[in-house]
Amino acid sequence: MLKPSLRLQPSYYETFRCVGSVCEDNCCSGWRVPVDKETYQEYQANTDPTLGPKLRSLVNISAAPESEDSWAEIKLNQGVCSFLSNGLCEIHAALGEKLLSKNCATFPRVMTNVEGVLERSLDLSCPEAARLALANPEPMQFVTVTELEDDSRIGSVGLVDTTNVKQPDKPFRYVNEVRNLMIALLQNRGYPLLQRLLVLGRLCDKLEAEGNESGCEGLRDLAREPAPIHPRPSMPSTARFETVVELILARIGSDATSRRFLDCYQAFMTGLHWTMDSTMEQLAASLEAAFAGPLARFRSEHEYMLEHYLVGYVFRTLFPFGSASVNRKLAEHSFVHSISNQYRLMVVDFVVIETLLAGLAALYGERLGVAEALRLIQSATKTFEHSISYPGKALELLSQKGLVDCASMSMLIRD
Repeated sequence: MLKPSLRLQPSYYETFRCVGSVCEDNCCSGWRVPVDKETYQEYQANTDPTLGPKLRSLVNISAAPESEDSWAEIKLNQGVCSFLSNGLCEIHAALGEKLLSKNCATFPRVMTNVEGVLERSLDLSCPEAARLALANPEPMQFVTVTELEDDSRIGSVGLVDTTNVKQPDKPFRYVNEVRNLMIALLQNRGYPLLQRLLVLGRLCDKLEAEGNESGCEGLRDLAREPAPIHPRPSMPSTARFETVVELILARIGSDATSRRFLDCYQAFMTGLHWTMDSTMEQLAASLEAAFAGPLARFRSEHEYMLEHYLVGYVFRTLFPFGSASVNRKLAEHSFVHSISNQYRLMVVDFVVIETLLAGLAALYGERLGVAEALRLIQSATKTFEHSISYPGKALELLSQKGLVDCASMSMLIRD
């Protein structure tokens, strides 16, 4: 299967190499391992005397496969792929890369066909991908590569039809121009990052209101020269703290959660001196002090990491239109596919990471560095972005608190 010859990708994409057994958070643990139909059939017919019987007994057809790319899945052993041995894949070692499932062969690569261009990026759930994406102080660059590759192993690729007239309330026609504007806004370092995020909400509000026929005429000036945000609705620090903690607990209580993220959450609690006797008011005050002190010092040198996170999010998830996987999760919870909901989910992920980072800053002080931030962002991405149930639960919780659109979400974003 030959995919489009024109590819758009971050400049670091081609430098990615799996680090194998030395990986800090192996992709073979913490989530289900899907197997495509073709590979499943090869596993069933495999005659290797050692691995063949294991493949037939440990790889089973899914109860309700979403597609031929998730036809079956590998049984897990205490949350870990049954073929993981000493940090390496037994299938890869014995049979070679060609016998890996499409999912295992391509992760952490993310690919989408947009107007005949194959957009390629890296999922930050992978520690090495997160390091490549977030650790460079310079603005993230995107490059166009012209080549023709045999991409038969990448499985199904999300397709964005920008001429889709069946969804007149969404400006898919302008998907590239809209995202380019939003990325330019998020990379405009003449303004504080949080102001850029608030202006992004204004852009989303405008797109939501004007729909598919609006184009980008009214967005360019707003993206280029963000107007002051104040005054805007405020949320008491205690209420904001409680909301973010409830969002975190909603995720921890819904799906299996990696030990790596739970360790970050424990460090956050330790940094705030969270005990059985702590009140929400005391914890919120500790968090405010962390934002004003140690986290402010960290951000003065490393705020580019949060900028890269947001820029990568926009590119990877087709924000503000939403990737196929995110939209499918929302549909399962009866949420309307809207630009407003896409922005709400982005802000949720951002404020969770920012809040946890403040707790780590309180714990580590001046010792908080790039390594600790990478660990948090990578484990949070793996925890939140790959949960099937969490997007719906997060939106339900926000709605209960009156955070129902882009404008109201400004209350969760700190000054």
